[in-house]
Amino acid sequence: MLDLRIPIGWFFLLNALVLILTGVFAPVSTTVGTMSINLNLWWGMCLALFGSFMLGLSKLDRSAKSAPAKGTTAPLEGPPATSEE
Repeated sequence: MLDLRIPIGWFFLLNALVLILTGVFAPVSTTVGTMSINLNLWWGMCLALFGSFMLGLSKLDRSAKSAPAKGTTAPLEGPPATSEE
C-alpha cells in the first residue's frame, strides 16, 4: 500500500519549487509593504521544508520496517534441518 506521505511530500516540494523560482525571478513590486519581504520566497522555503520532512518521515518508516528489530535474528530460509542417525 502506498504511504500517503510520499505524494504529499512531492506535492509540497513541487509547489515550493514554483514559489521559490517566482520569488527569485519576480520583480521587486511583488514584495509586501515597506519591509520588502518576498513572501513567495519565504513561503516556498517553508513548503520545501515541510515536503522534505514528509519524505524523510516516509523514508524513515520504510527503513524501520525493513530492518529486523534490535536483538533479534532474521528468520532462516527453508525448512529446519533434521539429523538422521
